[in-house]
Amino acid sequence: MEEWILDIPNELVEYHIFPHCQGRLLLPLCLVSKFWNRYIPKCIVILDLEFNNTITDASVSRLTNLTSLGLPYNKMITDASVSLLVNLTSLNLFDNKMITDASVSLLVNLTSLDLSYIERITDASVSLLVNLTSLNLGYNKMITDASVSVLTNLAFLNLFHNTMITDASVSLLVNLDRKSTRLNSSHVALSRMPSSA
Repeated sequence: MEEWILDIPNELVEYHIFPHCQGRLLLPLCLVSKFWNRYIPKCIVILDLEFNNTITDASVSRLTNLTSLGLPYNKMITDASVSLLVNLTSLNLFDNKMITDASVSLLVNLTSLDLSYIERITDASVSLLVNLTSLNLGYNKMITDASVSVLTNLAFLNLFHNTMITDASVSLLVNLDRKSTRLNSSHVALSRMPSSA
């Protein structure tokens, strides 16, 4: 695999581009705005914007072929662009304060979703994502059994420090790999409490 790296000491964004040469390009964020319109085409399929404070909706909304998007700790990208990325299969929203149900509910092709520490995504959108095979709900206090119980394709579920999901919904996930699923002691204890408690 050919690889091009602009070795400039700055925060890097990784782009998987140009499938015909199966290459990869690492660009410092300071150069992205200069090269975006001319050199960064719509064939970008993987984009990670962790701690991004440069790239905006205007750029991301053009990347309609994205299949994987990382927006952890991101305060720049909003529903306006994410709602257009209907080809996404993987979305990382770890501690993201911007993205809401308005866009997530449209991403029905998602198979992997990270909602750790999220407060703006609810059951209303997650219950629509029936193609999910991997769901991270660590420290999540918004998602409940109501949506998890219908995600029957889930093979991986992270409930680390999650007190919202109970055994009632987990027991319905017949495809779940119990060895890779993370349940903590507080979750198990709470899920086994009688309903009258």
